[in-house]
Amino acid sequence: MINIPALLDKQLEDGYRHSFTPNNRASELGFDCDLYQYFSRTVREKPRPPTRVLRLFHEGNRSEKDLMIRMLEAGIPVEQSQRPFYDEEHRISGHMDLAVRESPDGQANVCEAKNFNPWMYAKMLKLTKEIDGVLHMNTRAFLDEAGFIRKYPGQIQLYIYFMEESETGLWVIKDRATGEFTQMQVELDYDFVNDLLARAKRVNAAVEAKTPPPMPPYEPDRCDRCDWMGWKCLQEKQYAMEGGFIIDEAIDAQLEAWFTAKQAKSSFDKLDKALKARLPDAEGTYLTPAGWSVGVKINRAGSVVRTPKPPQEV
Repeated sequence: MINIPALLDKQLEDGYRHSFTPNNRASELGFDCDLYQYFSRTVREKPRPPTRVLRLFHEGNRSEKDLMIRMLEAGIPVEQSQRPFYDEEHRISGHMDLAVRESPDGQANVCEAKNFNPWMYAKMLKLTKEIDGVLHMNTRAFLDEAGFIRKYPGQIQLYIYFMEESETGLWVIKDRATGEFTQMQVELDYDFVNDLLARAKRVNAAVEAKTPPPMPPYEPDRCDRCDWMGWKCLQEKQYAMEGGFIIDEAIDAQLEAWFTAKQAKSSFDKLDKALKARLPDAEGTYLTPAGWSVGVKINRAGSVVRTPKPPQEV
């Protein structure tokens, strides 16, 4: 029989292409590691991410496109969709999602959209501050979080800065599970932007000199979520980590399989516990309206053992 999930996953795997650019990406500069930025600029080929990560990328892209369509259908004045920009001085490039202009004579505000799972959506809401009833992105609170989260304020701050039309932007996030949207106002933070521009200049100098920047100290919140950690930093043994290294290409596939099985087992255990709490305690064989059979026995230890069988096995 056709295996639809496997074919859909294969489509994502076969369609993956590493998007290389010789420039500093506005969407990446918020990640506070010069070596990360250097590898992103100089390594043209990159191993394909795990399939579960490709699924997340795919859903994220679909969700952001859906938001743009819904905004247009709602009559929201959207313009400059996926507008590219390039700054020669700092060699920074990017594509802004869109801009919103409330009136023909008004300023256009950069608008970036992201979608998150419920846990991350709730976390993003905690990184806000309310001013006069309006939610604002608390940029400094974002910078205290894990490395990958720091990318989000970096991206929209650079977009606002290079757009040069308004010092205010909008960050719209979506809860992937409920479809709920939340909007945050983003004020241009010149100190933060100057830090990002300085990082771009350092990386440019390293790329021109063909000399990788110094290895930063190992930080789990930053390094364990880094795209280059397992492929470049660890394999080149540039980190002195307690316990040493596992340089084994096959083990990553086994770890992925283990992680998937662990998630499935966790779901099964919860369902198993909830189901058996509803089944009878007395010994016997029971039938459900749909034809399931449930055998109940008490073993020598006095424990109740319940064994459900689907209709085709009864």
